[in-house]
Amino acid sequence: MGGPVDAIDLGFGVLAVPDGKGRRLLSDLLSRDEHAAFVRSLSDDPDLATT
Repeated sequence: MGGPVDAIDLGFGVLAVPDGKGRRLLSDLLSRDEHAAFVRSLSDDPDLATT
């Protein structure tokens, strides 16, 4: 079958779900505020810095 997928990095592995389902899965697990706080917490991580 195949087709587009969303990839969710879990740190210990990657979860591939059908295209468009990743956002829904994330919203089922975290509120918008929780997600925003997590993203903000990454702003000073040198391992995630871009050049």
